[in-house]
Amino acid sequence: MLIKVLNKYDFNDLMISNGITKENVDDLKDTFIISINDSHDHYGKFESYFQDVKSDNVLVLHFDDSDENFIMKSKETGEKFSLKIMTEDQGKDIISFLTNVNSKLNKDTQLLIHCTAGQNRSGSVGLFAVDFFGYDMDRFNIENPIVKGNVIVTTILKRLWLWSHYI
Repeated sequence: MLIKVLNKYDFNDLMISNGITKENVDDLKDTFIISINDSHDHYGKFESYFQDVKSDNVLVLHFDDSDENFIMKSKETGEKFSLKIMTEDQGKDIISFLTNVNSKLNKDTQLLIHCTAGQNRSGSVGLFAVDFFGYDMDRFNIENPIVKGNVIVTTILKRLWLWSHYI
């Protein structure tokens, strides 16, 4: 198994260079993708590579790299928009997706996780996946050297996973 955390641009380049599209992503038997996108697209250029895809191989989420919900104002346009943190429902979606991946796990399985910078939101999901699958943390750190994490994402995932064992 491989758990790889990527930034949005490297992820998109990887998909394009391997000919992976919305139309053929279901054909991938050993590759699973968690695509974490901003909750807004005020620049008009950050739509998810797999926007509107319904696939067992892809989970598309929209939340921001923030530790609280609040209103911001665009420097370019003056437009106000809301930053939104990850919800518990999105955390449940991630755990459900990883459970599905676990049922299909083999030595060739790849879990690709991306967000805009490939550090915080996707980093927290990647670190959680290491625990979830019992993956080698040293290997993960070598393969993903810029991972940092987002405290809200980490807290929600760990709390949901811990309590799921008691319910």
